[in-house]
Amino acid sequence: ANAGNKALVKPFLQRLAAFGATEHNYGINAGLMFRPDAIVLLTDGGYPGLTATQLKEVRKRAGKAEFHCIQFGLGPQQKPTNFMTRLASECNGTFRYIDVRDWDE
Repeated sequence: ANAGNKALVKPFLQRLAAFGATEHNYGINAGLMFRPDAIVLLTDGGYPGLTATQLKEVRKRAGKAEFHCIQFGLGPQQKPTNFMTRLASECNGTFRYIDVRDWDE
């Protein structure tokens, strides 16, 4: 995470196009196939979230892997808890909400 690499993040994200629904469960399970020490989940946290059953299965498959969840949104965080806050809490990780309107141009 040096200064040069950090400078590349914003232009990269600005080139991404969003479409369709977010399939959190598929992405998380694909990441777990690599047996990582940590997973960083970057999402708007939109529908569909993970169900209680899916969260339980992810916790079981994660083992000691940490989940660090970053939710992007417009305005203040709508709900104080969601599947990402629970996932981070139950998998020794962290959660952060980022209001994209606060990003500097």
